[in-house]
Amino acid sequence: MFKGNFGKVVFIALLVILPMRGYSQGVRWMPGYLVNNNNEVIKGHIYLPFTTVTSGLVVAGIDLEWFYSTVEFFDGETKVFEPDDIRSFGFTYSGLEYKFVSNLLLYKSIIKSDRSRQRFLQLEYKGAVTLFNDCVALQHDVPGVGGGRNIEAINYKEYYLYSEANGLQRLEIKKGKSLEVYLLESGVDEEFICDYPGRIKIRNIKAILISYDEWLKEHGKEIAKST
Repeated sequence: MFKGNFGKVVFIALLVILPMRGYSQGVRWMPGYLVNNNNEVIKGHIYLPFTTVTSGLVVAGIDLEWFYSTVEFFDGETKVFEPDDIRSFGFTYSGLEYKFVSNLLLYKSIIKSDRSRQRFLQLEYKGAVTLFNDCVALQHDVPGVGGGRNIEAINYKEYYLYSEANGLQRLEIKKGKSLEVYLLESGVDEEFICDYPGRIKIRNIKAILISYDEWLKEHGKEIAKST
């Protein structure tokens, strides 16, 4: 009888010490950190939402879409932060590092309230030119049951370059501006672009930025970290 009661007490104590959602099926709390608006680093645990759906924004089962707008953080108490609240946050899962940085995104719109919004952008590469991505939902009609129509959302990535030379800029290749021009505006040496052996395409952008940092080292030029 004593053993049974003792076991119940221990179980209840564990539920009090750790966040309840960590015990839910398909979710997990992992060690992580955030940087507040005073540039202070706070260590704690970050809530990772998991999914069985396979898409370009699900990595190792983590539903990354969650992190572009909010993060749930535990450091003795559970708090939810939006991009206006903190500078950045990060965690490591399955040997991969994830970092999201708050950025102000600007848009062309006739509606004033739609011209800017704060977002967490995922850091993909940090070097002379830094690469971020954003999660964007594209809605389209799909055939429904009985000839009706349903709205389906497809998530895809938009890419951003950040440099001291030109700040943050969204890569809008479809508007006729080449990636070479974006790189030049971000301070990339024209000689590197002319001599680059591969294809300068947006799908290769991370490899291009890595190669550029290597090129700077080979030419005895200092790499000034962009962020």
